[in-house]
Amino acid sequence: MHRPIRTLVVFVTVTAVAGCGSDPGTFVPPSPAATGGGATTQPTTPPALSREEAAKQYLDIVRPYNEALEQFERAINGGEDLATLTGMAGETADALETEIGQLRATGWPERVRAHVEELVTTSEQALEHWQEAARAQTRDDLVEAALAAGEFDGSDAASSIREILDVDAYDEDDY
Repeated sequence: MHRPIRTLVVFVTVTAVAGCGSDPGTFVPPSPAATGGGATTQPTTPPALSREEAAKQYLDIVRPYNEALEQFERAINGGEDLATLTGMAGETADALETEIGQLRATGWPERVRAHVEELVTTSEQALEHWQEAARAQTRDDLVEAALAAGEFDGSDAASSIREILDVDAYDEDDY
C-alpha cells in the first residue's frame, strides 16, 4: 500500500503544475434574455487580455484546483478515511471543472491560446478520473482513479503558459 501512496505524491506534485477562481476579469457571455435573442444567439468572443492581465487571470483561475490537489495529497498521505478522500476527490473534480470553464471563457492573448486549449483538453480527460475517484468504493479504487487522472496532468501546457505569461514556475509550497 505504501508504493501507490508514494506514487500518488509524485503524481499530485506533477499534476499540480497544471493547475482555478472567480475574477471580475473573466468574460461571461450575455444571456439570450439580456441580449433580446433566443436560441439562435451566436456566442461572442471575449476580448483578448494583455499579457499582464492574462497572467493575473491565469493564476486566479488555477489557484482553487492547485489548492484542492495539495489538500488531497496531504489527506491521502495522512491516512484519511475513504469517505474523506472521496469527498476531497469530488472537490478536486469540481475545482477542475470550474477551471476548465473559466479557461474557456477568458480572452487569452494569441501567443498562449493554443497552450490553454491543450490544457483544457487534458484537464477534461483528468476530470473524468477525478469524478471516478469521488465515486470510489475502496481506497485502492480511489488511488487508481487519482493516478489515472495524473496521466493527464497538463504540465507541458501549463509550463508553457506560465513561461509565455512570465509567471513563476509552479511551487507546491504556494498552495
